[in-house]
Amino acid sequence: MSRIVLHGAGRVSYMGSPLDDVTPGVSVVVQTGYLRPPSIELPRVRLRATQAPAAGRRSALLSALLLLVAGTAGAQESLPHLSGFIQDGATGAPVTGAEVTLLGFGTQISDSLGTFDFGAIPPGDHVLRLHHLAYGTHEEDVALGPEGARIQIRVSPAAIELSPIRVEAERVDSRALGYQQNRISREELAAFEGTTMDLGDILTYRIPGIRIKRDNVLMGLPYCIEFRGASGGSILRGRGTTDPGCNSPEVYLDGVLVSNPSSLYPSIPVETVESIEVIPPSEAGSRFGTGALWGAIVIESRRPGRPWSSNSQEEAPAAAARRFDWDLEPGNHPGGRVFLSALAANAAGVALGLALSNECIRFRNPGFDSIVSDCSGEGTMLAAAAGVAIPAVSAAAAARWAGDTDLSRGRFMAATIGAAVALIPGYAFLISSRRDGSGAVEAMGSVMLLIGAPFAVSVADRLFRSFR
Repeated sequence: MSRIVLHGAGRVSYMGSPLDDVTPGVSVVVQTGYLRPPSIELPRVRLRATQAPAAGRRSALLSALLLLVAGTAGAQESLPHLSGFIQDGATGAPVTGAEVTLLGFGTQISDSLGTFDFGAIPPGDHVLRLHHLAYGTHEEDVALGPEGARIQIRVSPAAIELSPIRVEAERVDSRALGYQQNRISREELAAFEGTTMDLGDILTYRIPGIRIKRDNVLMGLPYCIEFRGASGGSILRGRGTTDPGCNSPEVYLDGVLVSNPSSLYPSIPVETVESIEVIPPSEAGSRFGTGALWGAIVIESRRPGRPWSSNSQEEAPAAAARRFDWDLEPGNHPGGRVFLSALAANAAGVALGLALSNECIRFRNPGFDSIVSDCSGEGTMLAAAAGVAIPAVSAAAAARWAGDTDLSRGRFMAATIGAAVALIPGYAFLISSRRDGSGAVEAMGSVMLLIGAPFAVSVADRLFRSFR
């Protein structure tokens, strides 16, 4: 502790050194040594008292306060700084918005350059803590010397572990929807494929209260579809039609309003439609607004890659002959594997079929174009059928196995018919070559039997397929 003493002679001393004349009888005590290092010299202050003793005491107190502030400011200016910058360890980009905490001395946020600066920090060991949402939390031990320090911190992104999310499908009860559901499913639409009925005909056949208004009897031309009771002569029209003589319901195709549905009904193929939903006028307004004045029809088209009807046995015969679209498959048709498999199976089938047929059927002699049978009529027919059926069935089965994919497989009947179409002319050429001994005709027959049939089976396996 240091003392400033005002002596009776009017002299003031500080730690034994005279300062100046002041009013006698005033003693001022100043505590030092707490905020100022001993090595820093305090400035000299001149004190002069010109008032009464009470005023002199206040002046001395003010002077002592000035000494204290000056000593403290000098001490703070001499303390070192701790600064630095934060970078992404992979890219070197500055990390902005990180919380940088120097334990015991507060927190700062890194700026756009990734820098921070703590001023007037006493030398010694300190703990620097960094936190960022994308980089996690890190701690660094810093030894700060009298000259200060500038550090570089490189951080890497940290994975954020989230609590598990549970997704549950919401079941919609059709009875609680508030409107009548008239829906035609894909299975129901499949029954009309291959017929002359278009979308409008299907709607009138399946949905009660729907009727068609045609201006002519020609197929394929636009026509009007209305709900019964909608043609009341009102001048109000829904947004779904521009025909003044048609009170057409609004038609939505995959969620998009169709501006001219009269042309849509006869033009859209039935096989491209997944489902049709018809909402009557009394209930369409609550779902589609005032634009659905005369009802609404919602058509959902089929997505690429979506399988055909699971109940494929009930499809129309014409649908069975539909050419398969390979754009729906993720890969190409394995044509080489299918041909080689059909080639081997067909050769084995031809050998077996000829062996069975030769038990009954033979030529009378090479000079006559005549065939005789050593079996009955039924036996002869069975022998002839075996010569065609055995290789055809064998080749078709092998092709179906070799051409099988995760999405589709070849139609067995189509491949069998394709093989038979090649086998029958091949046998005819062989029989004809026996009569005149023509080697060219015999070679042509052999090619049709051994090469043509597997090729026809491979083509049929590619063109005519069914979804699994």
